[in-house]
This record gives sequence, C-alpha cells and structure tokens, in this order.
Amino acid sequence: MKLQSRGSHSTAHLARLTDTSVVLVVDVSKSTRTVAAQVLGCRELEPDLQLRGVILNRVGTSRQEKVIREAIAIETGLPVLGAIPRLERELLPSRYLGLVTAFEHPRMTEVLGKLATLAEERIDLSQLLEVARSAPTLARLAPHRSHTSVSKPVNIGVLRDRAFSFYYPENLEAIAGSGAELIEISPLRDSTLPAIDALYAICTRSEPRNGLQAWREPPREAGDERRIGHQRSHRTRGRAGRGGRESHASGSGDPGPCAPQRG
Repeated sequence: MKLQSRGSHSTAHLARLTDTSVVLVVDVSKSTRTVAAQVLGCRELEPDLQLRGVILNRVGTSRQEKVIREAIAIETGLPVLGAIPRLERELLPSRYLGLVTAFEHPRMTEVLGKLATLAEERIDLSQLLEVARSAPTLARLAPHRSHTSVSKPVNIGVLRDRAFSFYYPENLEAIAGSGAELIEISPLRDSTLPAIDALYAICTRSEPRNGLQAWREPPREAGDERRIGHQRSHRTRGRAGRGGRESHASGSGDPGPCAPQRG
C-alpha cells in the first residue's frame, strides 16, 4: 500500500489515526535530487503525518546515494535511515495484486535470511527502532465478540494449497480464536471432503507465466495447478452445498471457481 493511496484505507490515514511515526521508502531508480522533491511532496500533502525518516530503495551507485542523501538533508531535514542497493535478481517475485506469498515461495527461508543480512548491512536499525519507539502507546481496546457459544466443536474446512493460498492470517486466527477447528483441504490432492461443518475458500487470479519463471519450473506449472485446483473446487463446493454445509468464498479477480453452486 502506497502512502498516498486515497481514502480512509490509505497508509497515511491509518498512521494519523494511530499517531504512528512514518518512515518513507522511496524507489530512487534513475533519480537523484528529484527524490527530495518526492519526500517534500509527501510531507506537504500530509502535514499532520509524523514523517521521521527515509529509506532509499534500488540505489544504483554510491555517488547516486551521496547526492540523494545530501539533497534530502538540505531540502527536508529528514534523516536517511538506509539505502538498499538495486538487486540483480529480485528475491521476492511479484504478480497480480502484489508479491508471491510466502506460502507459495519454494525458498522463503533462504530469501528471508538474505533480506535480513541486507537490512543489517544497509539500514541503521538502531535509529529505525528509535523512530518506532517514539510513537505513543495505543489504548488497548476490549475485544469485540460477536459469535455465540456452541454446544459442540465446529470444524471449518479451509481450501489451501498452491492453487488456493491468498489468505490473511489474521482472519484464520480470528476464526480459530472463536473456538473453531480449522481443517486444511487441498483441491489438488484431496478427492473427498473430511467431516466439516462449513467451508472457507479464498481463490486468487491466475498469474501470468513471466512473473513466476524466475523460481518455478516448468513455467506452466502454476497456471495448470491453479486451473486443476479451481475445477476441483467446483466439485468440492458442490458436495459441501449438497451436504447442507455453509460455504464462504471470495477472491481477487477470479471468483468464478468459488461461485455458489446453483440448480
């Protein structure tokens, strides 16, 4: 989410509501002093924002970094907390609606290790932590419990594999925290439904091949798996519906496989 995305859902709006300190990450590709203008613009557009520092991303040369650091210091007075170099190979492949999820990345542990080393070497982490600690403590809100108690455990099936993985962890945690037991089901692997009371499925849009070729072989595997998984999800949801089970499905750009069964 970019800082200036319009609406009450924007990062800037959330930061104002919580009085959170903000560190601006700027893509400096093929730029020098213009970066200072970008930082100034963000501060002028959101004067109530607690902008505390800048991190430069995709820096090409040491000279470029030096010029940008000086321009930001002179024009804005904000500290540059770090400078991440341009990588020859993207460690985190992107796709429709963002990055490839950790669930799907075959070398996530290795990549996280490399990113951690990069952050330690190129970001002033102690200064970054000072900025984080400068934010006031948020008032703790009492949890809102809208669910009712049940006489027996509730088993909720979750479609989850390489074809279905676009889940927000907090949603799954909230369901489990309400007393339900989550049972993962793979449309790619499982041909029958386990004993469940409801079905929860989040589908994703099929990604173009070029965004995945860097780390997945053969290139068509992702699309083929997603197609097969979605075809099987039709049958899975049909069985769930015929058994009188509640089904909830949503997605981002490809809701067809999760559409309610009719007839």
